[in-house]
Amino acid sequence: MTEVITTDAGDRYHATSDCWGLRAGQQGGEVLGFDIRGIRSTSISDAEAEGKKPCKVCIPD
Repeated sequence: MTEVITTDAGDRYHATSDCWGLRAGQQGGEVLGFDIRGIRSTSISDAEAEGKKPCKVCIPD
C-alpha cells in the first residue's frame, strides 16, 4: 500500500475511504460542529509527516 486516505482535520490515515473508522470520525466531528473537510489521497510518508497515525480499524498492527 503506497497511497492512503486521510482528511485535513483527522489524526489517522486509512486504507480505504469505506473504512467505518473514517466515516465515524467524520460523523462525530460533524455532530460536534467541526468543519468537516473532504477526503484526500496521499502517501503514507506524507500522512506521517503531518503527524497522522494508521487507523486501528483498517490498518491493524
